[in-house]
Amino acid sequence: MGGGSKSDEEAPIARGLSDGGASVYTVDDAIDLCGGFGRFQWFILGFAGLSWMCDALEVMLLSFLGPAVECEWHVGPARMGALTSVVFAGMCIGGPLWGAISDGWGRRTSFAMSVACTTLFGFLSAAARSYESLLAFRFFVGLGIPGACVSFGLLMEFVPASSRGFFLIAIEGFWTIGTIVQAGLAYALLNDHGWRVLVVVSAIPLAAQLLLLPFVPESPRYLLVKGRTDDAERALSRVLRLCRKNLPEGRLQALKEKRAGPGEGVSVWRRLGNALSNGARDIGASVSALATPELRGVTAALLFIWFVAAFVYYGLVQLVANVDFLGGSKKECVGDRMHFPREDLLAILVTAAAEFPGLLLSLLMAHFLSRKLAFSIPMACIPVVLIPLMTGRLGRAGMIACLWLSRFFIYSAYNLLWAITPELFPTQSRSVALGITNAISRLGGLVSPYAAIVAPRKGWPHAAELIFAVFALAAAGAIYIIPRDTAGQRVQDTMEELRELSATERALRSSSTATRRRSSRTAGAAGGGGAAERDGAAGGAAKVV
Repeated sequence: MGGGSKSDEEAPIARGLSDGGASVYTVDDAIDLCGGFGRFQWFILGFAGLSWMCDALEVMLLSFLGPAVECEWHVGPARMGALTSVVFAGMCIGGPLWGAISDGWGRRTSFAMSVACTTLFGFLSAAARSYESLLAFRFFVGLGIPGACVSFGLLMEFVPASSRGFFLIAIEGFWTIGTIVQAGLAYALLNDHGWRVLVVVSAIPLAAQLLLLPFVPESPRYLLVKGRTDDAERALSRVLRLCRKNLPEGRLQALKEKRAGPGEGVSVWRRLGNALSNGARDIGASVSALATPELRGVTAALLFIWFVAAFVYYGLVQLVANVDFLGGSKKECVGDRMHFPREDLLAILVTAAAEFPGLLLSLLMAHFLSRKLAFSIPMACIPVVLIPLMTGRLGRAGMIACLWLSRFFIYSAYNLLWAITPELFPTQSRSVALGITNAISRLGGLVSPYAAIVAPRKGWPHAAELIFAVFALAAAGAIYIIPRDTAGQRVQDTMEELRELSATERALRSSSTATRRRSSRTAGAAGGGGAAERDGAAGGAAKVV
């Protein structure tokens, strides 16, 4: 892993020769020296994957927390549902918040703050003495959860283009591990030890992330965007040391657009003030960049697609957990604790297991197909497997099989969406774009119970399947609004680079269109001449007759 021939290692250095023969290299040149699957790439995958698993633990905890506290504090259905809604509300705010802080003040700073927030209020949730205090603590847990997106962006910036699709999808396997681990923890702890112990155990992996953070360097791409070329070079040196490689000869190429940090000899307080001022300005620039002509259509399409993907995914999760729909036994209070039937937990485990083959499907499609086609195929398959459910003629096993397949396809599509999104935005706006799209996805999760649970109980037994099928089909088509496909392409660091790429693509499209029109006119002229000759021949033949 991470090896290669001598010529392979020298190729990036050769590409870096420029201006007057001075040897320079780019971040991509240095990262490529690790190879597509170097030691550092596996380390950063494990780090980001742990963050993803923790996100899944906290989100899937919602399936058990609401019913559990119902017995202890005798809350009604509305207040029980509020425990889920308040977490998603916190996520909606936390997504753009941590993304903006990441683009303004750094990936590591944003990640540390978000994990500390989730860990602290996760432990405090277990000590809550009233429903109201638990509600407040869970809001701040939701606020911190989207910090996982920062680690996702960090992973994306440390892997070469040749293996980026693999790593950005492989990380999703950690989410599946988290969902299954949470179901197992609930099975082992909830009935015998209560929800407080489950909450504490679920928060322990979050604390482990803080211990690993000192071993993770800051993103060199982020440092270059900030004009901190020396710091970026030191970060790359740390990466290459783990891969047992040396930095390329020469100097790291600086970006055209940069902002120098505070100069030497400035007081600590002045430096802090400058950092806050520059950070606030950078946050504003990151957000406004999403509304530029180059990104406006991309952002709008992705917001809709992310909403639909989360709406369908969380909706299907809740649909399989709906005891009345599956004909399972009822939950019941035993003292001040909720007893969960074995059938409920087994149904969750069975459908969650569909995510592993779904992950494999997304990996294969990301490797062999374009990003758009790889996303649209599984989304278009979801209506196909939901239609049999709408007939009402399937037994319990048949319904679970259809729900298993629907979970298989939506998870595959969701994985590919996580690979597509960061590739479409430049480094200076990537984290805030991930944060905003993630926040929109949380809105999809917020409204999904109304389709998955409320609608069937209001007398529309198959409304959920119809709604999910229609929205999935719409998202499958919406992906083609995005003008370019990023499979195997290098990412851009600044808006200037993105504008240059967009101008080049427009020029190529115009040239291609002009070529097709000339070919069409030439073919038409040739066809017209041939038709005239045939008419003349036919006329002559008629006269002879």
